[in-house]
Amino acid sequence: MKSKLIIMILILLVFFIFSDVMLIPRSIISLHISQSDFMSYDFNHFISMSDYDPKDISEIFTELEYVEQMGSTYIFKDKKSQEVITITSQQYTRYYKIWTLPMNF
Repeated sequence: MKSKLIIMILILLVFFIFSDVMLIPRSIISLHISQSDFMSYDFNHFISMSDYDPKDISEIFTELEYVEQMGSTYIFKDKKSQEVITITSQQYTRYYKIWTLPMNF
């Protein structure tokens, strides 16, 4: 009885630790089904194909204007408030890239 409880707790712990990782494969499938170039899988995370041009983010978020790239970070400017917004990218696999937007965006 005690060992079953411990195993159940460990399974739940592993699930909660890797729950973010489990969202990404579902998002990849959704990306292909919708034939979209850029798709949200969390409130501030997006996934795209690796060859997606970050300048195209300005087309999705019309209030942003592309400024420049610094490494894996892309700098945009809010057209209204002139506030600088950074969007980072991370290579997930050979074919997919994960984008992280600021929490307050």
